[in-house]
Amino acid sequence: MQRTAFSGSSIGLTEPFLNLLLPTWRKERRDGQGLPVQAKTTIRQWPVCARRRRPPRPQTFQTLPQSLPRRSVPFLLAGLLLALISYNLLQPSLALPSLGSVRDAAQFHHSFSVCSGSARINCVIDGDTIYLDGEKIRIADINTPEISRPACHRERTLANQAQIRLVQLLNAGPAELRRTETRDRDVYGRKLRSIYRNGRSLGDTLIDEGLAHRWRGYKQSWCN
Repeated sequence: MQRTAFSGSSIGLTEPFLNLLLPTWRKERRDGQGLPVQAKTTIRQWPVCARRRRPPRPQTFQTLPQSLPRRSVPFLLAGLLLALISYNLLQPSLALPSLGSVRDAAQFHHSFSVCSGSARINCVIDGDTIYLDGEKIRIADINTPEISRPACHRERTLANQAQIRLVQLLNAGPAELRRTETRDRDVYGRKLRSIYRNGRSLGDTLIDEGLAHRWRGYKQSWCN
């Protein structure tokens, strides 16, 4: 069977035009004796367009390192702590107040009642929570039975007694509101204060009467 050579001129195409269409084109030619000769492969090398690069920006300042060495972190923390301590020593007014001091005491003498309704100015919620001048105060040194959600009948009875007794103690005469905790407010936004009269905490009176527990960071059961 005779092999027919492919010719671009037979279809009206020239070799350069075929090189544009085909990246690889194998051509057959014949020598003087009529035998086909394999020509070398012609590969179209497409030019690669160079990316257009922006000119570098002028460095107007010295850039900081991306990350600090790990060995320098403890020294930085120690320096910040030392600076904070020195600042508090130089500014005594910004230091924490002395706990339970008379200097931070606020004198008050109001008529208290059991809280009811939405208008709460000077009233008692339970044995360890009051409203004073519209501000909600949590007595910090004691914990009394829950009056809203008692765990047992005994706790409900003691909660009502603690509420009435605190109203009586507050109406007995002038008292002092002192800050005795490092925190100013608790997680519920209530101010943490202790109430004193004649140098004695009203919370201690409730403890002696069996209507409160000393606050130790957790609630003790009233149902035992």
